[in-house]
Amino acid sequence: MHFKNRVQLGSNAFENKNNEFYLRGKKLLGIGLFDKKSTEYFMHLVLDAMKYRKENHIIRPDMINMLMEPRGMLKRDKLKSHNRDFETAVSLLCLIAHEVVENPDVQEKLLQEIQDVDRNLDGKPLTYDVIRKMPLQWTGFLKTGQKLEIRKSDAIWIPALGTHRDPQYYVNPKKFDLERFGKENKDNKRPFTYLPFGLGDRNCIGR
Repeated sequence: MHFKNRVQLGSNAFENKNNEFYLRGKKLLGIGLFDKKSTEYFMHLVLDAMKYRKENHIIRPDMINMLMEPRGMLKRDKLKSHNRDFETAVSLLCLIAHEVVENPDVQEKLLQEIQDVDRNLDGKPLTYDVIRKMPLQWTGFLKTGQKLEIRKSDAIWIPALGTHRDPQYYVNPKKFDLERFGKENKDNKRPFTYLPFGLGDRNCIGR
């Protein structure tokens, strides 16, 4: 954390983690670090899993196995594979955050829905089932459409961006409008006009 304003008040938490500006700012904003006991629990959980796998020669394509790789010995292709696992989710979250900031009306509605859910929880923990029942959720189309003959060696190109921005399918397509994906508009959408994850048996597993 580095801060420097117009009156040349400077603070660098990387050089001095106990400087007064950082500590008071953390207290003022309510920023807390992870609970020590919880951190130690998960740390020992991972270390025990690594020890067990090493002793029993277990190899699995997951994050724990990546941690077990010798530092500096991880192959480039494996690194790219792990990056692909997280890059799409991170990019999507960044894009959503940007669009929410650029559209105050959407930001206000999102805040209202979060506050409504918080009131309904009445102190209870947020669960996946609660998120699943929130009004805005993606609805896909699994209906078959017009028959199309595809011959051997034919190349197929589906312009997803062009489809997503086609006024024929979406009113004001360049507008950030989450309502177009709501339940009330489900029946107004044409099948296969929304392709962020592809379609069919080989669609993106991130879906």
